[in-house]
Amino acid sequence: MLLPTFRAVPSTPSQRVPRRIQKYASTESLLWFEQPAGQWVDAVPLGNGRLGAMVLGGGLGGTSDAGRERITLNEDTLWSGAPSDWNNPDAEHHLPEVRKLILQQGKYQAADQECRKMQGPYNQAFEPVGDVLITLDHPSAVSGYRRELDLDRGVATVRYSVSGRRRRERGSWGFIHT
Repeated sequence: MLLPTFRAVPSTPSQRVPRRIQKYASTESLLWFEQPAGQWVDAVPLGNGRLGAMVLGGGLGGTSDAGRERITLNEDTLWSGAPSDWNNPDAEHHLPEVRKLILQQGKYQAADQECRKMQGPYNQAFEPVGDVLITLDHPSAVSGYRRELDLDRGVATVRYSVSGRRRRERGSWGFIHT
């Protein structure tokens, strides 16, 4: 079974992660932000194609409270509507035009409109499974806040200092045998 794994990593010298694990990603594959996500679309995504999560990095309810983490979850079988064949048999006839509009003419808006003709008669949407809300036992006033997504390793990290002590929460997807 595939499940998300999140863990808090203490930053005291005796409990630090070994140096070989502390390797940082190159800046080309690292997205980072200096504040929690204010809304879902600003969160950093994690997933494996079947299960997904959006890490907001604190800021529950639009606040900047790093002591209250919110992670939204998704699973690929939870959709709006009922099962049906929504394929568009005419879609393949529009693909050459889309390619021409993008590759030869650079008309991206026109290509987007042509792509809509490839969609089925009604397109369903993923529905959220739910939210994981985590309240951390520390004051909400933090400094040095950083929320990041390492695209090479598929790891989301939230790091900040509270009362002079550094904290780090890290999330990734992994195999858990049950």
